[in-house]
Formats: sequence, structure tokens, C-alpha cells
Amino acid sequence: MFFRTKDERLFFLTKETEERNEQCFDVLIARDIDFNEIGFLKYKVGKDKAYLYNIQVTEENYLNKGVGHHLISEFEKDLIDRKVDFINGKYYPEGIGGSFAKSFYERHGYKIECYGQGDWEVVKYLDLSLDIKSNVKEEKAPTFNEN
Repeated sequence: MFFRTKDERLFFLTKETEERNEQCFDVLIARDIDFNEIGFLKYKVGKDKAYLYNIQVTEENYLNKGVGHHLISEFEKDLIDRKVDFINGKYYPEGIGGSFAKSFYERHGYKIECYGQGDWEVVKYLDLSLDIKSNVKEEKAPTFNEN
């Protein structure tokens, strides 16, 4: 699927499977038109929940351009297709980009919760009775149709 960044650069997403230490992960990878990786989202899907391991825009000149938005939106669409309604993942408020990550997750409908002594997570429930557009927060990042 092809998308355009907020500054009109074309990029696309691919979905791959990564195996590590006898575990299998799904990875959405954002690539520019030269096939260079510009970001990724790594997750694992269980019976009725998904664990978000990492989302990152790896190329600085693609930050704040809609790449992360499209990664998380396609992730949520995949979960809705699989009938998975609960997402959680670790959140590191003191980590690199902590305040940016907080606002990013909140803009996309995630709650940030503390579940122990300084342990934080992001949480979102998807309503499977709604259509995809009702669950996925839309931003003003333009898309490109292949048709």
C-alpha cells in the first residue's frame, strides 16, 4: 500500500514476519521509493490481544510527516481484520522521545497507564462492532491510491 507524507513524499508499507528466540513477530516496515527502511512497527498477536513491541520512524527527515500515523493505523486495521480488540505495550516516559511518544499515542486513542512501581504501558481497546474508520484515528496525512 502506498502513502504520501505530509510533505508529499511517496512511501509504502510491507508486512513481514520476524523469528527470534523461537518467537514469531509481525513487522510493518515503511520504505521510501528507493526501498530504504524509514520506519517500522513490531508486534505480536495472541488469541484476543496484541502486544506492541516497538514503533519507530528511523529516518529523521521523515519524523512528523505521517509515517508513524500510517504504521499504527495499518497495525490497528490488521488487528480488526483478525478480530483482536485489545492492544498493550511498554511505555518508557524517560526514554528517547518520551514526551513526543506520549502525545503520539494519545492522538491515536491510546491510554498511558502505570501498573507498578514506575512501570508504564500503552493500552487501547478496539470496538470490533464498529467499522475500521470508527476505530482508527485519522490525521491529515494524505494517501495515494494505486488505482
